[in-house]
Amino acid sequence: MGEETREVQEPQGVQSQEGSEAQGVQGTEAQEAKGKKKGAIIALVALVAIVAVAVFAYSALPGLRGGTPYDLTPADELDPLARTTIAACTIKDNDDNALTIGDITAKSHKPIVMNVWASWCSHCVEEMNDYQKLFDEYGDRVDFVMLDLNDKPVELDSARGFVKEHGFTFPVYFDTNSSVREALGITGIPMSAVLSSDGDLLLVRSGVIKYDAMKATIESILNA
Repeated sequence: MGEETREVQEPQGVQSQEGSEAQGVQGTEAQEAKGKKKGAIIALVALVAIVAVAVFAYSALPGLRGGTPYDLTPADELDPLARTTIAACTIKDNDDNALTIGDITAKSHKPIVMNVWASWCSHCVEEMNDYQKLFDEYGDRVDFVMLDLNDKPVELDSARGFVKEHGFTFPVYFDTNSSVREALGITGIPMSAVLSSDGDLLLVRSGVIKYDAMKATIESILNA
């Protein structure tokens, strides 16, 4: 009789040693791949968190927003004529007395924070409460010149009424002969400026400036 050949079948549920080793290798590779993927996700989350913190910290520094120190432009980037003539500009106080910007600093020997505004300017009005708060905080160390740009009697009365109605206590002045407008080349308001105690123009800002930014500016001037 010929020899009978039988196919030996492995019991169900039992793997050969070779198959077991292959599965073990595959399992190890899968675990390594899973670990690498998890590590990459953790690294990505950490990177996103770092970027978010950096962005928040940057935005929280008012002195760095806007691309220039304290949101204001250094005066040396302006027309040299503006820097040399601003102290000589003649304005009027709330009692209609004429004086120059230089007269204010000569009397007090304090730096000046100037805000050029008008009651019809909605963006100017946005800043008023912030400037009042700044005046309350720094009015004893800084001269505030809240300069109304109007030059017509009816507009002056409107500005005075606006200040009184809202209970603002900061000093109000009037650029009745447009000397400040011309010296700074003002084409739009609001505009803010910072002058040294010697009457030198240091910084300017066209447009609305936030409370924190101006506060940081004032602190930097006082601590210089």
